Amino acid sequence: MYAALKNRFYTWIFRWRGPESGAIVLVQRRVFILPTRQGLVFAGGTAFFTVHLENGGDADRYAIGLTHDRTQASFVDLTARSTTPVTAAVPALRRGILRPGRLILFTRFPLGLYYAWAYLDLDLRCIVYPRPAPPGLPMPPAAASAGAGAERGQGQEDFSGLRQYYLGDSPRHIAWKAAARDQGLLTKQFTGRAETELWLDWAQLPPQMSVEERLSHLTRWVLDAHAAGVTYGLRLPGANVERAAGEAQRDRCLEVLALYGGDS
Repeated sequence: MYAALKNRFYTWIFRWRGPESGAIVLVQRRVFILPTRQGLVFAGGTAFFTVHLENGGDADRYAIGLTHDRTQASFVDLTARSTTPVTAAVPALRRGILRPGRLILFTRFPLGLYYAWAYLDLDLRCIVYPRPAPPGLPMPPAAASAGAGAERGQGQEDFSGLRQYYLGDSPRHIAWKAAARDQGLLTKQFTGRAETELWLDWAQLPPQMSVEERLSHLTRWVLDAHAAGVTYGLRLPGANVERAAGEAQRDRCLEVLALYGGDS
């Protein structure tokens, strides 16, 4: 009888009301929790969701903890009339949209004899990228283009110098004489109007690869192409990203890979 009443009481006290957006007010302590924009992580890593705790009162609050799984927590002290960020670590086990679910705000201050807590269901989420494959599978070669190319002004008419070799460079442009002199792999550069285009294409991967293996290798290619500073595009069944360069292009390609076949 006692157990049944206890369960009914806990169900009523901590009944789930659904994720909440904006500020959550814990009336007794005047604590406000404001969600922030989430960062991006890779599958197999850890996502860190940040909230801001605001102490609107005149008294300091000490040892305020935030946890996702009760095993790992972050602690902050809230001085009077101040706002402090605190993070909750959430395992990012698979690619796609990650929602942290219910977080717990708690304290055992001052002596650890009592445990006060509140459940937080915040409308937070982040995108988890596919885990990158280890380096090794070469990127597809860049092809000559008669249209608007990926590397404007880097044609094949006049030799203009050498630069560091990047994955995806044509073997025909490698300075083999410099390599023979133990100067490392260098790529010849040319001036002119000839242009190239690089596509990271699902269809260019071995047919025996599974969907997740393909996404993993395409993620590796995106990271390598971005590190090389080249212009590239991404082709997936039912989804293309036009050629571009820079951080925005990297993030867009990784987002498409993360959400492939799932949430949009």
